Order: sequence, then structure tokens, then C-alpha cells
Amino acid sequence: MNDEYFMNIALEEAQKAFDRGDFPVGAVLTLDGKFYAKGGNTQVSGSNLSLHAESAMIIQHSPEIRKARKTKRVELYSTLEPCIMCFGTAVQNGVHRIVYACPDPFGGATDINSVSRDWVKERIPVVEGGLLREKSYDLIMKYMPGKESWKNVLKAFEEMGRSQ
Repeated sequence: MNDEYFMNIALEEAQKAFDRGDFPVGAVLTLDGKFYAKGGNTQVSGSNLSLHAESAMIIQHSPEIRKARKTKRVELYSTLEPCIMCFGTAVQNGVHRIVYACPDPFGGATDINSVSRDWVKERIPVVEGGLLREKSYDLIMKYMPGKESWKNVLKAFEEMGRSQ
């Protein structure tokens, strides 16, 4: 099995999305170089703009991916460069490698500088932080102690402190 093989499967999923009337993007997940899952965009047919091929597939298989990522190499193949949502979903779920076919000049987010693109900048909401910060911080700090997987996160929160 190789990259081209998996990208061809992703392209088949993109064609299916196109045939349904959805934006033609397909994706494939592999574990240790073996096919694991495939999917295509269902934004139109699913009446939900967040149903991108990559994110929807990763979320559907998240428990298995999160378990496998410690012992197996998780790779994502997409026919279009992932957007900020799909890229974030891949990062949060431990995808080790992303291979895409076509760059996305409007919404691609695999390059940190891509957030400066007009399409992305126009859609970034106003962000306000700090409201009831101490109460939220206290609740988070109650959750993390004793959870080994949260050790580094706990340290970062402790270093940040309750009120900065």
C-alpha cells in the first residue's frame, strides 16, 4: 500500500460526494499503513456545514484513533488541503501525518500563515476571554489532579495561575 493508493480511494469518495451534490472532498484514514476508514463531504446532503469529510470521519472513529495513536501511525489522506476545523480535529485526535491532493487557496490551514488569508480572516469571530475565569480555572484544577494523561496540561495551568 502507498500514498497514491489511499489518495485514489479518497478521490472515489470525493466523486461520491460530487454525485450527491456535496462539495467534492474525500478522505481516508490509515493505521500503520493499512486502510482504516473513508468518507466524503456531506455538508449539503447532511444539512450541516461542519460535516467535512476529514472531521466527520475522524470524529466518527475518534475512540479507535485515540487508542491506536500511541502504538500505531495514524495518517489522513484528503483530496483537499484541510481547513482550520479539519486540521484542528486531526491534531486533537493524534493524527501523525496528513497528505492532501489539492491545496485550498481560500480555506486551507495546514500552514500557520494561512490564517492571514482573507477568506479565513473574514470568518474569524470576535473573541473575548476571561469572563468568570477563576471559577472556570478552579473547576478545571479539580478535574486534572491524579490523571496521568493530564500531567503536562496540569503543570501549564498551575504555572499560569488562578488569576492573570
